[in-house]
Amino acid sequence: MTRLFVLMVSLLPCINGTCCIQDTVSTDTLPRRFIVINMETGVPIRNVLITTDDGQETVSTWEGVLQLKSSFKELTLMHASFEKRRMRSDELQGDTIELLPRLFSVNEVVIWGKHRDKTATAFQKPSKVDMQLMEANPKGFNPLGLIYWGIDELWLKKQRRRKAAEKQRRKMILDNY
Repeated sequence: MTRLFVLMVSLLPCINGTCCIQDTVSTDTLPRRFIVINMETGVPIRNVLITTDDGQETVSTWEGVLQLKSSFKELTLMHASFEKRRMRSDELQGDTIELLPRLFSVNEVVIWGKHRDKTATAFQKPSKVDMQLMEANPKGFNPLGLIYWGIDELWLKKQRRRKAAEKQRRKMILDNY
């Protein structure tokens, strides 16, 4: 009985949380976990290069997750598709870091192909008649257009499909002849 009493008295400080053993791990060496996401879509970003002022370098995983020791004062996040971002450690609240997508501007596009004569007509200036027709488009609700759309959806598409099937059937007959 006395042994049990001595054991309980010796374990009592550890039970209520005032244990005599001190933690030797400081908070600066514990890793912090962050998730890097796209600011517009909220999708995690992979392969973000993260460098800190104390020499840590890491790359985010395919889930956008990264782990850093808490000893840094400033970190830099870099990705080819996103704006470079520098943050101080006191700006990091929570576990999410958002990056803003970079707006790309293309100076010149050169397209090479076999049928350049067909594509050259696509960039010609429209004629005066074409310009007048484009300007003459009615604005607002068009009941005749709605009726035509209904006829086209219900009846004309079926006729086009029948004609195409008949043409395909004739082609098969001629090919097998």
